[in-house]
Amino acid sequence: HPDVSPASLTLRRLVTLTHGLDDGPVVFRTAYTGDFSKEQLLELLRYHPPTGRLGVFDYNNLGYNLAGFVLEARYGRPWQEIVRREVLDPVGMSGTTAYASSLRADETAMPHELGPAGYARIRQGKSDANMHAAGGHFSTMRDLGRYLAAHLGGGLVEGRRVLPRAAVLLTQGQQVAQDRTTGQLRRVGWGIGWDISVYEGDRMLHRNGAFAGARSFVSFMPESGFGVAVQANGGGLAASTAEALATYVYDRLLGRPRPGERHAARVEALDTRRAEAMAAAARKREERRSRQGALPRPLDRYAGVYENPQLGRMEWRVVGGGLEVRMGVAGSTVEIDEAGAERLAVRLTGGEEIVDFAAGPPGRSPSSFTYGDQTFTRVSDAAR
Repeated sequence: HPDVSPASLTLRRLVTLTHGLDDGPVVFRTAYTGDFSKEQLLELLRYHPPTGRLGVFDYNNLGYNLAGFVLEARYGRPWQEIVRREVLDPVGMSGTTAYASSLRADETAMPHELGPAGYARIRQGKSDANMHAAGGHFSTMRDLGRYLAAHLGGGLVEGRRVLPRAAVLLTQGQQVAQDRTTGQLRRVGWGIGWDISVYEGDRMLHRNGAFAGARSFVSFMPESGFGVAVQANGGGLAASTAEALATYVYDRLLGRPRPGERHAARVEALDTRRAEAMAAAARKREERRSRQGALPRPLDRYAGVYENPQLGRMEWRVVGGGLEVRMGVAGSTVEIDEAGAERLAVRLTGGEEIVDFAAGPPGRSPSSFTYGDQTFTRVSDAAR
């Protein structure tokens, strides 16, 4: 971006999330579509303007995406191999992988999201192409336990040095302040890859993981020597559920009074939120039904390839009497949100997103549509 000084983008600012660059197409392509080359991503940085907050903590994926480029340039190999060699293999995390293709379906928890009828299975949105440096690993409880043990032991696991002590302690030390509250935790700082929080007077380091239909909560208390990891194959409220379960375990380990009662109250509150979310989803579905009907054009008129200079290609097809859309490895069925306005709903990134097609003659294919704040222009009928 012309308003960004390259000298300001130090490796420390990237990993402490103080680089001062806004979210944008690099994050979208690496996390969701997998449609990119490294050269394209570097060109797309022009669309990541400065936030005006250089040196201030501001969470997004971009810092670690770029840090992955730095590692690859320094060591001449993919970031996945570097992490495997420097961290996973030494710690003994044999069940952790940055390659979705190496997973066996019968050994992998499948993603679910909350809807009007409760949790339901959704499409697995991760493949090798969009396993990125800011959030690109599948793991197991055993492996996360070993990783926490390495941090609690200052790089030692079972009495054996697996990680350099200085490097481990560097990641745990506060690099920049933050002030956010999530659930029971007050986040006061950021290390390198760790949120630093306070839970009822005790310092906790943790990192939350999230993608469509999956959540994780990995944490430890350096002073007490306890660590807790929770994985959930659900989205939305599963993040709060994972944190509630972790804090319950900490309450028991720390000998706090009435841990069961405290946990029961949190679960009751979560149940209330779940019921409210299901009811809201049901109301939204009924409201949408009143706006549905036949679109102004035949379905095959919407089919085709549309492009946007930032986000890439979106391909629309008629499949089984309905529309489906794909961007790289991301895909979604299409639901009519408002037929007369040619407004359609897709789920390319996990949550629902609206696509508004440009008005035009009923017998002709639309020339463009808007998706978020981006306009896609029709370039081909090839996707029919």
